[in-house]
Amino acid sequence: MSWIDDLISREKTKEAEESKRDDVRLHNAKVISALFPVFWKEVVEQIEKDCLRLKKELPNRIEYHIHTNLTAEGFKLTREASPPLREILVQPNCDGRCIHISGGHTRETVSIVLKGENALSFTWREKIFTTPQELSRALIEYCASGD
Repeated sequence: MSWIDDLISREKTKEAEESKRDDVRLHNAKVISALFPVFWKEVVEQIEKDCLRLKKELPNRIEYHIHTNLTAEGFKLTREASPPLREILVQPNCDGRCIHISGGHTRETVSIVLKGENALSFTWREKIFTTPQELSRALIEYCASGD
């Protein structure tokens, strides 16, 4: 076998591996797109429920009195405690497989990946979240903290 045959063989192997990686990425994107709307709805419901409960159960801890406001882009969390008033906008971007968080001088991204075949995993601030409850807690604590 000549060096050209070796080169051709290596290049064909490389192309096949790249094609396989592309297929996996496309498959994962499709599964994320299918799973994410249900997860997002559950996150929004959980945050609304958690915010109401915190305000009721901790009436004297105003930093945990957080309003939720659904928007066309996602939702806003607004902390009643002032100063400083804290408002963050949480926007899903399923195509980009992420959630954008912005407010004040902050712009952060929560990455979304497929965990196994039918579960989503979210990474934000070096922590991994796999349930709506975990993500709700992280977002509410972030808004309450004023960080």
